[in-house]
Amino acid sequence: MNRLIICSFLCALTTSLFAQNNYYCTKVAGYIPNYRTSSNVDYSKLTHAFFAFAIPTPEGGITPFQSWENNYFKYFKQQCEQHGVKKIISIGSTNFPAMANDAAARKKFADTITKFCLYHSLDGVDIDWEGLQSSQERTNYQLVMEELHASLKAENLLLISTVFYGHYWGQWFPTEGLMLADWLQIMIYDQTGTWNTSPFGNHSSFQHFKDAETYWVGRGFEKSKLVMGLPFYGYKFNSTSGGLATAYTYNTIVEKFPDMLPSDNQTPGDDLTVFNGPDLIRQKVAYAVENRFAGVMVWEMTQDAHGANASKSLHKVIIDQLESSCNQIASVKERSMEHWSLTRIENQSLIIDVPYTSRSILVTISDLTGKVVFQKTYNNISAVIDIPDTELTKGLLIVNVGLDYDVFVGKVLIP
Repeated sequence: MNRLIICSFLCALTTSLFAQNNYYCTKVAGYIPNYRTSSNVDYSKLTHAFFAFAIPTPEGGITPFQSWENNYFKYFKQQCEQHGVKKIISIGSTNFPAMANDAAARKKFADTITKFCLYHSLDGVDIDWEGLQSSQERTNYQLVMEELHASLKAENLLLISTVFYGHYWGQWFPTEGLMLADWLQIMIYDQTGTWNTSPFGNHSSFQHFKDAETYWVGRGFEKSKLVMGLPFYGYKFNSTSGGLATAYTYNTIVEKFPDMLPSDNQTPGDDLTVFNGPDLIRQKVAYAVENRFAGVMVWEMTQDAHGANASKSLHKVIIDQLESSCNQIASVKERSMEHWSLTRIENQSLIIDVPYTSRSILVTISDLTGKVVFQKTYNNISAVIDIPDTELTKGLLIVNVGLDYDVFVGKVLIP
């Protein structure tokens, strides 16, 4: 049985119901690699899953369609469809510079990837072009995003950009091009251990998390458009002098050191492996909710603790903290709004208990792309609104209840 997640976000608005277009803490996104099974991943606790990676050709194509009919991709699609998870294809860096430098190739690429999404019933595209390092590549990135935006939006498909943590690489990403994306995913990891002169230390600290916030908000992006990255892996250094380190999955780390505490972010003794433990992941997720980011994403889901180590899952930590943080927000009292409630009768209906008699109540329920899946006006309501599951789609839904001059915003997972 899927675990029920209900988070109520309360806000008092003096503008119309539809003025509230951005919601926070609604995305739990995870990458699924194309090189190993994701059978250990709990897709039911994701909102968006990214299959990584498709590779562009210099001429603007992508790897042949038939190569995507492998078992890993089939399983990814099947699980996403079963659990109402948005399916995203992530495009890797290989051949991007050559393709993006040619106008005909850019146009062909946008057309090819749009057809690919439609052919495989995907929900959108993630552009993960890493290593930009010149003004020409910045310009070409802009041109690629313009082509993709025009092509994908004509088919109501998502366009997402995955970008670096800070200025060193981030300077080459064009702000105008990134503004065309539905949201940005910030890779807040690999900040140590990935180059010869690296210092010793955690590659994804809480300070890195806050530094990424400072940089991208400083670039003009609303937090409601930023999905903050979390690592399910760590790095083992050869010495405290730093330098290149070796990557290890979180599952491997907890297998090797089963007695570590939730507060540990470094293995004991002389092992020198740094990672994000449960308490640090929990701290980052709580911060993302409190500061109204769009959500969090993980690289990558199959690295999580599983099997005999399943009780130590970081994905479970994320979901538990989201639920806890949302409940704390829901307890905030603003005017009469402490009296409303949004609850679920599992496998039956959604219950909305309004706080006072209203002449007219407009209930609008949308999915995470903003598509309205339910809308109805109720007149002279003074008690409970009961919406059967049969009138709703599956997945994580945003619930807006507008009555008189108050607006209530909540979210609910329909398994």
